[in-house]
Amino acid sequence: MRKNPLGTVTEILESVDLAVSHAYDDLVFLEEPDFLLQFTENDEEILVHVNETTEEKTMDTPLSVLQKRAEEYTMRFIRGGYFRVSQTDKEHLHVEFLTIQ
Repeated sequence: MRKNPLGTVTEILESVDLAVSHAYDDLVFLEEPDFLLQFTENDEEILVHVNETTEEKTMDTPLSVLQKRAEEYTMRFIRGGYFRVSQTDKEHLHVEFLTIQ
């Protein structure tokens, strides 16, 4: 199993006042529900998926701030698609990645 650079990503997030709430497999859930991060095969690239309920115009500034900060770590935060999250029971979430039409 490949090890993701979670420590570096956490440090980048904390430097812009964001926090990880949970990491599972290749996904990083933030306390801020507007987006989630996904590791890619390239350790230097992180996909940023936007919650389908988030207004697009509110994402420009946080995403650009993350992208600039990530450059200092030779990483790239790349805009991904949209996602929907729902609670399946007390302990489990269902994440669905939506295709852009």
